[in-house]
Amino acid sequence: MKNAVIVVRILLGLLFIFGSITYFFNLYPQAELTGNVKIFMDGLYASGYVMTLVKITELICGIAFVTNRFVPLASIVIAPIIVNIFLPLPPSGERFSPVVRAGL
Repeated sequence: MKNAVIVVRILLGLLFIFGSITYFFNLYPQAELTGNVKIFMDGLYASGYVMTLVKITELICGIAFVTNRFVPLASIVIAPIIVNIFLPLPPSGERFSPVVRAGL
């Protein structure tokens, strides 16, 4: 079980590092967004600093996960970003539906 936690931690860290590096160096073209996702992302990009702040946070937390340094702190810092990745815009289109279904 301990090895599984290490593997998941490192893979998650590498995922965050890869995502932030591709953002800063424009390695891949962005997928075409539609509907509510496009409106949400346009708002983040229009602010001028939010996406950069999010990607810097992802990079720092990803490095922390891979190097096994400050992992509890990095987990707390990255938690709001993970929540905003998964909750606001699920494929069903119903906003915050996992939270409502869980009774929170």
